[in-house]
This record gives sequence, C-alpha cells and structure tokens, in this order.
Amino acid sequence: MVTLAWVGYTGTDDQSYASGAIGWLNGFPYIGDNHWKLRHPVVIPLAVSLAIFGYREISLGLPSAFFFLVFLGVNYYYLQRFFGTRFGLLASAFMATTPLFVVYATFSQTVVVETLVLSISFWLFYSATRAQEPGWPMFTSGVAAGFAFLTRETAGAILLFYGVLFLFGYGMRRRYYWIMALGFLLIVGMEMSYFSALTGDPFYRYRIDLNHDAVVARRLISQGTGDILTVTGDLRSGGTILQPILSLLFNQEFGLLFWVFIPAAIWACRAKILVLEDRRLLRILTGLGILWMVFISYGQVVGVVPRFYTVSLWTAIIVIVYWVRYYLYPYWPKVAIFLGTSLVATNLLCIYVENKNPAFAERALVAYVFQHDGATVYTDPSTLRLAALLLEFKGVSNRVLSGPVPPGGLFYFNKKNIDYCQRYECSYSWKQYLPKDSWSVLMRMEPKRKLSGALLTRVGLDKIIPPAIFERLDRPKAGGVLYLRPSNESASSAHLLSR
Repeated sequence: MVTLAWVGYTGTDDQSYASGAIGWLNGFPYIGDNHWKLRHPVVIPLAVSLAIFGYREISLGLPSAFFFLVFLGVNYYYLQRFFGTRFGLLASAFMATTPLFVVYATFSQTVVVETLVLSISFWLFYSATRAQEPGWPMFTSGVAAGFAFLTRETAGAILLFYGVLFLFGYGMRRRYYWIMALGFLLIVGMEMSYFSALTGDPFYRYRIDLNHDAVVARRLISQGTGDILTVTGDLRSGGTILQPILSLLFNQEFGLLFWVFIPAAIWACRAKILVLEDRRLLRILTGLGILWMVFISYGQVVGVVPRFYTVSLWTAIIVIVYWVRYYLYPYWPKVAIFLGTSLVATNLLCIYVENKNPAFAERALVAYVFQHDGATVYTDPSTLRLAALLLEFKGVSNRVLSGPVPPGGLFYFNKKNIDYCQRYECSYSWKQYLPKDSWSVLMRMEPKRKLSGALLTRVGLDKIIPPAIFERLDRPKAGGVLYLRPSNESASSAHLLSR
C-alpha cells in the first residue's frame, strides 16, 4: 500500500527537514534555525537514513515508512490485547488503507511520527489504568507524550486530555498522573537543556515556533483560490465554525470515515450491551478524538489542515471497526460487509486521486539537467528553491539559475509557481519570469492524465465538476515548458518581460 501511495518528495516542509538532517551530519552539535529543523524526532531519524542509504530521494521517505509500520505493529499489539486477535488485524488493516496515513508515510513529515508516539502514550496510559503498579507505565506514557510534543506542539492537546482525566481521578490515584508529568518534563527538559547549553536560551525553540505559527496561521486563514479548495487542495468553505466540520466530512484524506464515526461514536458511548471494559476504552478513545478535533479546529493554534487531525482519525478508526465488528456484523452481516467494503474501496479511491507527485515540474527540471551534461537552465526563484535539494543530490546545483536569461540561454517555465505568485505575494515579481513570444519551445514536460480524468471527460462531466476538483482527478499538477531564447536577441532585452 505504501508503494502505491509513494510520494517521496514534495519540496516543501520535507526539504527543510532534510536540510536540518544534513546539518546534523555535517556538524555536531547542531542547532536548527527554523521551525522545521528543530523537530528532532523527525530530523534525526532522517539524518540516520541519509547516512545509511545515501543522499538519494528514497532516503527521504524511508523513516516515515518505517515509523508507519511500527505504528501498525504497536496498535495491533494493544488492540489484540484488549479486543482480540481478529479485531486487531481488522483495525490495523483498516489503518493501513487510510489515505492520510498511507500517503504521509511516504515522505518526510510529522504526521506518522506524532501519531505513533501519541498512540504509544495513550496505550501505556490505558494499560496503567488496568495495572496493579501503574507507576512505570505512566512514566513511559509521559516520555512518549514528551517526544510527541517535540515532534509538533499540537501534541499539547493530549496533555489537556490527561488533565481532564486527572481532575476526575480516572483509573488510578492522582499521584500517578504526576509521575506521567515527570516523564514528559524529562524529555522536554533535556531538549531545553541542550538549547540552553548551546545558545544560552532554554526557550530558543519556542521563540522560533511562536513566530512561525503566527505567520502560518494568518497565511492559512487567508489562503484561497477563489474556489472551494485552498491552494494546497484542502476544502475551504463554511467559515470559522463550519469549515472544520466540512473538512472532516469532505476532504479526500479521510474518505467516508468521519461520516461513519458519528453513529459509531454515539453507539459506543450509549450502548448498554457492551462489555464494561470495552465501553470504558471506547468512551475515552471517543473523548480523545473529539477533544483533539475541537482543539485543532477552534484552538487558533494552527490552521484547519487535514494532517493535523491524525489523532482524531486514529481513534475514529478503532471505534468504527468495533461498531462494525461487534454490532453490525452479528445482527446485519450483509450491511456490515457492505459498509466495510465501501469504506476500504473509498479509501483506495482517495489514495488513487491523491496528488502523489506534487513536485513533478521540479523533478522534470532536475532530470533534464542531469541528462544533458553541460546545459545551464534558468527558471523562477520558487522552482529553483523547491528543486534545490534534488539538484544537490544529483550534483547539478550549479547548472540551474534564477535571473536574466542570456541570448541563446534555456528558460524553464513552471506555470504552477507563477500562478501561485499571481494569487499571493512572492518575494519577486512574477512578471519577470514569463517567456517571450519570440522564444522557441524546446520541450513540454507534462504529467500523464489519470484514468479518472479521461473517463470523466469522455462522458462530459469535466464541464460540470468544479475545476479545482477536476484537476485533482485529471492532472493534479501542471508540468513545465523548456524555452530557448534566440541567440540574436539584443542584450537590452535580457530581462524576462511579460507578454
């Protein structure tokens, strides 16, 4: 499944993680200088992967793929322990087909790492509620929560969850919650001590994070395309109140899961026929999932982006599988089989329509330069920035430039990035990076159409489906065009000008 959903490289956050990883390899001790390079549970495993497997694109996705397999294994272990072997297999298999998990397991991101360590923290906590000596499970649960917080600060939501349970004295004496807090503070304190020793500021990371989050939150709130999707492909509709709900129900990363989670969660919390211990576990899983939704949606900590809802997605899968397995199947087996099959089929369809090559234009540029020894290509600053890591891996960084194209020079036009700059402010004038009418087209590098796009076009639905959605079903990303500037053009027209 990971192979079918493989992305490998996007040129966005993962490029920053890779830069941090290379920093660790080039010199220890290393201090990152931005938000992403300071996420050590992501950056350090990536550094290990690059050191072992070399500076290649596949090395960027291997840590996430590995952690995803660990995530499936950990959840299978605890689910079969609490619900039985068959249930553990079903739930783990369902997680393995969920679009958000599978796609994000193929490139460097926080999604899989954060969800893994948070699920470990939760299972250790729940194990402690059933143990005669809950001290060590609670301590290690806190340690896992600490690693989650270092991965991404959204993990603070689970501290709020544990805080609510502490107030109710859930599962054990309250003093054991303080042991959990010690485990959390041990991990966070070690990182703060590291920063204090090297920078003199124990809050070095958090000062950078706060400035970054304020900027990103404003950008995400305003980020639209004049259509129903944001520039990143996420649903943008309904305003502050309804947008999170619509995002959970309609974004392709979730399939139909949150539609089914609603009746499953209501049943899990109200059904009296459940085994008492099962109902107890399902209720706190549901509570964690809902609290996480509210925290992400309305906490004003981050924007409404699907990848921030992974913990809610993880809890929803467990509740849904239990509902289908132990309620629907015994009474309405055909309904249960139909629903289960529909959920998996929808997941697979959503994986299919996912844009698994968001850096197509940049990859095409790198491939051309690598295959044409001695060729120097000019392009816009955004394309150069997004392709920089791949160019470095191929050893051709010095042959792609951004600036005035000399007579007889090659220019790579990346419509995707120019369109972005037309909608949003870039640090450069996009009009300076448009080809002139007198330039010759040498090559068009376009991605292949998806079968779904071809079929929809054939039956005429391409004229009915909103353009932003049809693009994802047809060609999620535009390619690039390679131009040759005539060698006899005057030097005075060296700068790129709009037509």
